[in-house]
Amino acid sequence: MKRTPEAVTEIIKTHLEANGHKIANDSENWCIKKSSLGGLGVFATKNIQPGDFIFKDYPVIIGPRSKINKDVCVVCFKDEPILCSRNCHLPVCSKECENSKIHLQECELIRKWSQKKCESGYNNLIKYITPIRTLFLSENEEKIVKSLQGHKGSQHGFEVDALSYKYGMVFSKEEEHFMKLACRVMDSNAFEVIIDDKDNQSGVRGLYPLSALSNHDCSPNTFYTFDKDHWMILRASKPIQTGEEICNTYVKRLWGTLNRKLMLEKSKHFSCTCKRCRDPTEFGSYVSAMRCSFCKVGFILPINPLDINSSWICDVCASKTNCQKVGKILSLLGNTLASFGNDDVEIMMRFLNGKLLDFVHVNHYIVLELKCKVIFILGNRKNYELQNISDSLLELKHQYCRDFLNLTEKLRLGYFTYRAQIISELVSTLKEESRRKNNTKTEEMDKEINMLLNDLYLVSQNEFCSDK
Repeated sequence: MKRTPEAVTEIIKTHLEANGHKIANDSENWCIKKSSLGGLGVFATKNIQPGDFIFKDYPVIIGPRSKINKDVCVVCFKDEPILCSRNCHLPVCSKECENSKIHLQECELIRKWSQKKCESGYNNLIKYITPIRTLFLSENEEKIVKSLQGHKGSQHGFEVDALSYKYGMVFSKEEEHFMKLACRVMDSNAFEVIIDDKDNQSGVRGLYPLSALSNHDCSPNTFYTFDKDHWMILRASKPIQTGEEICNTYVKRLWGTLNRKLMLEKSKHFSCTCKRCRDPTEFGSYVSAMRCSFCKVGFILPINPLDINSSWICDVCASKTNCQKVGKILSLLGNTLASFGNDDVEIMMRFLNGKLLDFVHVNHYIVLELKCKVIFILGNRKNYELQNISDSLLELKHQYCRDFLNLTEKLRLGYFTYRAQIISELVSTLKEESRRKNNTKTEEMDKEINMLLNDLYLVSQNEFCSDK
């Protein structure tokens, strides 16, 4: 099949309609065209407003990641499963899941491939089953996999090798070739799938073909959520004009440029050159700015932000710092951030207002991450219930929420699910402040709460949260 916009559009529409999504030609918001960013891209066919629906997408392949760190049902991905009674060594949660079509297929094939007993046992087989599922795809689904760009390199497809050398499974050369192709495509294009409104570490990923064609931008014009049946729903995070490319993001929106670029080069094998990446200040937000170690007054930013090896220069004394030193400081601060537990609020606040600001700008993304950690602890953890925390802590939570919203506005991020979570915390904080003032709400506060709730609705709309 030729990888033309028309051909790819046809197989994706066939896939979506086969899974129950009827697409009316006169209601489409998107089309597939060649992109100036390279390859194909998805473009708006009409003006789209923030929060508006753009498209629904369904996975061609869905299954556990190789890095999953717990047993879940391989069909519905719920916790606390038991092993399949047919001895395929995979976890399921019920007879319904055990007898589902997808599991019956993989169960039979695994038992067929396992010609001799695996001496080391079948622990962790769940980590390697997703490639097996690619062998049950329809002809149209196979075309989709082959139409998507995949990574190159021997490190992609190791799951297939593990099935052979670790579990002694025997499969044909054709099966091995296609499974490895699918792994390369998954590594390049798959999305983490949110299960039952849990956090972003579900350990499950899906290949969503239309979303896979959406190119990357570090300040994207879309965000996505999931429904209970694993459909991905893409909505506009900010206004999109007719003919504008519809972009997603493959990294956390709040990270600084160096972290984003390192992650993209490691996981996606490309270097981003979007407007945000080209601007050392990231639209004047200074989320990457570090304190100058020479003059102690100015802040350093990369001379060439598109080059991860670029030297950094102070905006006051013009002293230069090499990227290795910057990387060491960021690593040290990141490890410190990760070391804080949910009971360390006082320590976190002292670090936030003291030592941390000796190293980074007040808007730095590590400062923001720590503020968010405090936001979610205050009012949501034992000993920090919202109605019981002091007025000063409630005021602090309020201020940190404002800081977050102001910074994301500077970064031109628009609507996205993590922002909605912060808005939810701000709404609860405003209501608690009102309660402590004998439920005296001003007209201005009522108006703000209603606006915030409207923002929340635009993002969630009864779907599971997702991208950060």
